[in-house]
Amino acid sequence: LAVLAGILLLKTVVVRWRYLRRGPRAQAAAAYHDLTMFVGDQGLEVRPEDTFEELAERLRTELGVDAGEFAESATRARYAPLPLAETEARLLRRQLRSVKRDVRARLTPRERATGAFRLRSALSQATLGS
Repeated sequence: LAVLAGILLLKTVVVRWRYLRRGPRAQAAAAYHDLTMFVGDQGLEVRPEDTFEELAERLRTELGVDAGEFAESATRARYAPLPLAETEARLLRRQLRSVKRDVRARLTPRERATGAFRLRSALSQATLGS
């Protein structure tokens, strides 16, 4: 039980650590890594070179989840002029929660549990240091 709790804690720390960075570009990167880690743990292949739009398209085709709004906001938060980027960055966390909720709704309880305790993506993200 302690090992399982430790795994969940490690994954939470890895995700939350990214959100400590300030600025819309860093928030967009954190949201992207959060989502890729989450869907990677659910078995979806995520390539490091995927853009926000490519990730959204993969979610749509493989899981039937619409992540288009998330991708648009993340792209604007990452690349738009600062005033617009800041506005979009404020939307990202809510959109990310919505996408993750939609992914969870398409998974069986067993798949969700397996993904929750899978460490592969958390360790790969931690070693990348990005």
